[in-house]
Amino acid sequence: MVDNSRVLIVEDSMTQAFRLEYLLTENGYQAAIAGNGQQALEMARLHKPDLVISDITMPIMGGFEFCAKAKADPLLHDIPIVLLTDLSNSDDIIHGLEARADGYITKPYEEGFLLRKIKTLLARSAAPRPAGRDDDDNAIEFIFDEERHTITASRKHILDMFVSTYEHSLAQKKILEEKQRELNEINAKLAASLDSLKMSEERFRSLVETVPDIVYRLDSDGRFSFLNSAIERLGYHRGELIGTHFKEIITPEQLPSVSWDTAVAKTGVAPGEAPPKLFDERRSGQRMTAGLEVRLKTKSGMVAEHGEIKPLAHSPMVVEISSSGLYGEGMEQQRNYVGTVGVIRDITDRRKAQDALQHEREFLEKLINTIPLPIFFVDANGAIQRANSALYRFFDVEAAAILGLRWHDILPPDAAERMAAGDGDQQEEMIYEVSLPHDDEERRVLITKVGFATPGQGANGHIGVLIDVTERARTETELRNAKRLADEATKAKSEFLATMSHELRTPLNAILGFSEMITMQAREDECSPRHRDYAASIYESGAHLLAIINDILDISAVEAGRLTLHFEDVDVESLVQSAERLIQVRAEKRNLRLDMDLTNAPTTIRTDARRLKQILINLLGNSVKFTAEGGWVTLRVGRTPEGGITFGVVDNGIGMDGDGISKAMTLFGQVDSRLARKYEGTGLGLPLSLHLAESLGGSMAVDSVLGQGTTITVTLPPSCVIR
Repeated sequence: MVDNSRVLIVEDSMTQAFRLEYLLTENGYQAAIAGNGQQALEMARLHKPDLVISDITMPIMGGFEFCAKAKADPLLHDIPIVLLTDLSNSDDIIHGLEARADGYITKPYEEGFLLRKIKTLLARSAAPRPAGRDDDDNAIEFIFDEERHTITASRKHILDMFVSTYEHSLAQKKILEEKQRELNEINAKLAASLDSLKMSEERFRSLVETVPDIVYRLDSDGRFSFLNSAIERLGYHRGELIGTHFKEIITPEQLPSVSWDTAVAKTGVAPGEAPPKLFDERRSGQRMTAGLEVRLKTKSGMVAEHGEIKPLAHSPMVVEISSSGLYGEGMEQQRNYVGTVGVIRDITDRRKAQDALQHEREFLEKLINTIPLPIFFVDANGAIQRANSALYRFFDVEAAAILGLRWHDILPPDAAERMAAGDGDQQEEMIYEVSLPHDDEERRVLITKVGFATPGQGANGHIGVLIDVTERARTETELRNAKRLADEATKAKSEFLATMSHELRTPLNAILGFSEMITMQAREDECSPRHRDYAASIYESGAHLLAIINDILDISAVEAGRLTLHFEDVDVESLVQSAERLIQVRAEKRNLRLDMDLTNAPTTIRTDARRLKQILINLLGNSVKFTAEGGWVTLRVGRTPEGGITFGVVDNGIGMDGDGISKAMTLFGQVDSRLARKYEGTGLGLPLSLHLAESLGGSMAVDSVLGQGTTITVTLPPSCVIR
């Protein structure tokens, strides 16, 4: 089946890019090439690829920067990105995590593994993403090589990167084992060929010339008596080495450990000690040297390899040597040593692969140990194969005490069952919450497990991460309890206010009614002036108390979300004049000038007339109360630049500073809280006006200067304005 997925190659080396393009095209993918990260971003935005393979070191914009920018782009963030690295820098994987790369592959890569990786990432990208499992807000900080790093990737992203690293390590190991197997096969073939050497020198020469490895023979003094043409890979012509001692091509520092004269004849071998591996093997019996690794000196100059003439550097070549001694005719114990035959194989690439694998393992070990979250890997049988130091600290155990054991061997039965839940299943991912023992107490822990499988071998086990959520669970419980108590208090307050509303308003209505009747009778000379003043005071005090009760009930209704609004078309001028009439008497008593400015006002708005009028009366009443005699108060109605409407109440009263504004905007707040304060009031006017303005879809702003005056502006949105 042909896969038409689009793959973008980001590589500044055209040789590498064309090689990778050919591989992808041959396997049914559509491939495109970008020479650097900046060009890749432009191409990706123009034609979005299904996957990106990017080199790390490039001009203009490197792989890490490109990956980070792509993952931050809403259009490109879901594209899987694989980074190619030679692991020359130990920070490569950490920088890859910081850039949110989806995987990395070391150079040189095995083509089959690369194709399987591409297929896996494309399948994972096409799969539906589970909801509610993104925890990007939970950043992880750690210090590696004295540098602080912050990873904002999700837990699953970190685990995917961890799994990708582990898969790559196993793939490299498999390649290494295959090369070792091939070497063993060649060594076996070579041993068989050496038997044929005894029968015919010509047959031997024709055979060894076909072997790609270097085949040599030493005389009894350790001098080369035969070399095949493969020696030219070191830059030498075999003619110039015949008759030369083998030490001439071995690096000086290794010569004492591989020479028979120094390693065996002079120093001897201690009893029970493994005999050394030798370049010039001369021990009788079945003893042979196999797998000796040394560094050979190369000769400067030019060398022909794969049809190309290349300069040859002075750097040593790592080789593996297998050798055997040659002996004359006769009984085994009496045969004389006549020389050594051996095979030299270039294992430079294998050594690099081994070093890279070892480096990768050490880096991976350091990486998981720097993560503060406990991490573990259990095999298909439930045995713990690897864990980081955070897990050892969590369970207060030593590494050697748990590796190879099962959870049931180190934890109480109940806790072990909870930790091992789902280990035998084939689920790709599991997330569940359990209680585990920790420091003589039960801790609430969130466990995330991801199934791990080696390509072609099926399930290998699970990789898991523990997150201690005890404090979160405790906080959630406290919040639920607090909310329950708050709901109960709100309910009790609402019931109390409803009861008090009825109990207070009923006698107040009687007081107001009878005091008003006495006042009316006083106008008809049926009551003395003294009684008339009493009745007026009773009416005024009752009305004031009723207003306070109404304000408290309105505040309670707004806070409880039970304020009832009745929207209708309202004439702005009529509404403003109605509020003015109610305040005019109080302004005249204090000898204040009360002005209205409707020059830029709309004519009709849609709002709750009663609540808007209540706001204006509160604001005008405050301005009149806090403005000295002879001052002025102005109500200006205008439009906002966006088309809304503003009601601004301006005065030249006592004003407020910043602290005073904050106090005035809180419920029952008093700028002057003394019992003998000059200005009376409940402190509900401004907070109630703010809540009412917000309930009408608007806002309220306060601007005041102490000793100069105050401006309070109520703004309603353009949707309220009709004309």
